[in-house]
Amino acid sequence: MCCNCLLLKNTVLIFLITKGESPACAATQCTDLWAPEEQEQRYCWGCRKWYHLECLEPSSPLDQSTYFLRVAEDPQFQDVPKSILRVAFQPTARGGPKHFVTGNIRIVNMARSLLNHDYRKEIQSSYWMAAHLAEEERADVTDHDWNVWLGAQFGIQDTENRAREKLVMEDQQLYSCPSCNIKFLM
Repeated sequence: MCCNCLLLKNTVLIFLITKGESPACAATQCTDLWAPEEQEQRYCWGCRKWYHLECLEPSSPLDQSTYFLRVAEDPQFQDVPKSILRVAFQPTARGGPKHFVTGNIRIVNMARSLLNHDYRKEIQSSYWMAAHLAEEERADVTDHDWNVWLGAQFGIQDTENRAREKLVMEDQQLYSCPSCNIKFLM
């Protein structure tokens, strides 16, 4: 490992520790620290802990697309735009070649806050959304507008470039949490 990579890795670990977040995997049998440039970790929203992929078991043969369809059919989410659901219920991950060091937790967290009807209404009546709709010469907010809004919050543009951050990472394996046994949310 070169000096710059080692410095970056140590800087990330120090940052996590000072923020009160453990750089270690939460699986009881694991004693390895997380190597952000090499290892992907998944976050469990139930117990609020990070796990190495190697320490998890796949939850079922259910794939990410099928899981999304099940979530979209749930009556509690009927009024939530599909684009918000797709972002909010994707696996939350960080590290490795696909998710970069910071991962997508801030994106997923923002989308999960948009599950709240009142918060969505607040954003719909915001100056940003009004200006966006005026540019588009429309009055009603569409599913696409929520993607544009979320992308604007994080400086993400729709792109096929694999080296760029995306709102949704497709075709990810789903796992069960070994601590709280929540399925599909990792």
